Amino acid sequence: MNELLIKDGLIIPMAGGGRVLRNNSIVVIKNKIAEIGATSELARKYPDARIIDASHHVVLPGIVNAHTHVVSTIMLRGLTEDRLDSFYGLSAPMKEAMIPDTVYAMSKLGCAEMLSAGSTCISEIWHHMDQTARAVDETGLRGVLAHKIKEVDLAETRHDLYEFDSKQGEQRLEANIELVKKWHQGAGGRITCRIGTHAADTVSPALLKKAKAVAVELGVGLHIHVAQSREEVAHIKKVYGKGAVEYLADLGFLDENVLAAHLVYISDREIEILKETGTFMVHCPAIMAKRARFAPVGKIYAAGVRVALGNDWVNMDPWDNMRMAIAGARITTGNVGVLNPYQVLKMATIKAAEALGLADEIGSLEVGKKADIILIDMVSPHFYPRHERFDLISTLVYNATGNDVCTVIIDGKIIMEDHEFISLDIEEVMQDTEEASERLWQRVVKRRGAG
Repeated sequence: MNELLIKDGLIIPMAGGGRVLRNNSIVVIKNKIAEIGATSELARKYPDARIIDASHHVVLPGIVNAHTHVVSTIMLRGLTEDRLDSFYGLSAPMKEAMIPDTVYAMSKLGCAEMLSAGSTCISEIWHHMDQTARAVDETGLRGVLAHKIKEVDLAETRHDLYEFDSKQGEQRLEANIELVKKWHQGAGGRITCRIGTHAADTVSPALLKKAKAVAVELGVGLHIHVAQSREEVAHIKKVYGKGAVEYLADLGFLDENVLAAHLVYISDREIEILKETGTFMVHCPAIMAKRARFAPVGKIYAAGVRVALGNDWVNMDPWDNMRMAIAGARITTGNVGVLNPYQVLKMATIKAAEALGLADEIGSLEVGKKADIILIDMVSPHFYPRHERFDLISTLVYNATGNDVCTVIIDGKIIMEDHEFISLDIEEVMQDTEEASERLWQRVVKRRGAG
């Protein structure tokens, strides 16, 4: 059956302001939204459609998660949140012990976790990205994927040791090119690709320029971490005499096709550069707050820089991330009005879709767009009372968790319904990941013993 009627939900289309459509339904035909309108009319028009009763549910476009590391989340959960050296002391060494099979197993569980919390699209930059592409394809997720390109030992950068290995960089760039050739517009169009230069300090100027040229030639965007650590910014300042954003701009790297994640340590002039170049910031508030750092978002928002939200790693719940975005902005500025629930929900949906170049397809519920839709069950104590006089979007953003997402539709296909995955054996995926994690630990222990 090609027709699906999502009936009588509280529809928040994320288009045309913060309106809520009541007594309305959505018709999905094949993989697109065909109609949105009064339930009485659409029920008569499509008598044979499969019905999803969305009464007492919020219906939203799927969350577009603009900066993710699904493997890191699975690999490091419960290990890194409270370590001062979480990245350099554990994350970087463990990444070097990863092998393709491990990445595939952890990617599959990471994708499932993303789906179950309401993220229907991820923007991923990591190692062995061909394995994550397999997982995205098999789980039904939508993904914008980039292979991590670097030329240095990440663990050594904390000591300001930057020995650039051009051979490694070229190999990783070539692997990214192969990823684009194999997977761009793959999985029925659910997968697109980018070039994934790791960071402003871990890729040489020559390779940054080459990666930019390759991206332009292939017609894809770029994904990069920028000004995410004091070590990065101090190194670039010492070597090039400028900030990380200014350095990339002077290389001709920045434009509207670039996703720049984090941007914690930037100057007022660099905020202006982001605005002038049209570069998209991907703000990852939850992980940055855990690391006791936060971007100067008050100035960034005031300047009109385009901002999307991403979860980064450790926590995949986009609702927790939204609340942290609001709290962090208000704490750092002392201004309650700096960011509100509707604005942050836009950053997690339509603004993130714009950042990925997918706003014509996803990010809002509009006729003609891809049917990436989530349903949130509002029959829970933390959503009551629900009188119409209360602001539904505020209630949702301040109280929802990933556990409240009950149904997920991607590209018109039901992936999860009533909290149950349709074609994914989640018990098997969890067991495979448990075994892969144990094998990874054995490799890490062996490497440390050999070192």
